[in-house]
Amino acid sequence: MNQGGNAQLYLEDRKNPFERPIHFTPQPPGKRSVYDVSQLSGGEKTVAALALVFSLIKVKKPPMLLMDEVDAFLDPENVKLITSYMKEHLVKACQTIMISHKEPMISETTSLVGCSFVKKTRTSQTFSLDLKQYAEENNQQA
Repeated sequence: MNQGGNAQLYLEDRKNPFERPIHFTPQPPGKRSVYDVSQLSGGEKTVAALALVFSLIKVKKPPMLLMDEVDAFLDPENVKLITSYMKEHLVKACQTIMISHKEPMISETTSLVGCSFVKKTRTSQTFSLDLKQYAEENNQQA
């Protein structure tokens, strides 16, 4: 996922880091250091936040990760980079649930869960699809 860039964390109080602010200063590739994250575009903020989350996961692996449309502000190139990174690294680290509407993210998953509103009964219906069997069939045919 590394396309360059840099980021730094500053702790105001190293002895009690959760009692004082933690400053995060990302520097996207080809840009000067950003002291206020609001100066970044939506996609840059997303990539910086995901880089921070992925770095924290390397230090301490959570049992599960839930991500709700983190790819919403990403262009297709960055969706592919994030998807590739998640597939290569997060699968080994923890169970990951990703909510997405973008085809590149959905096409790389191992299972799908959906929810749909049924007008006739005015209820929601859920469905799931295990895609592992289709990947195995494709591998056998190749």
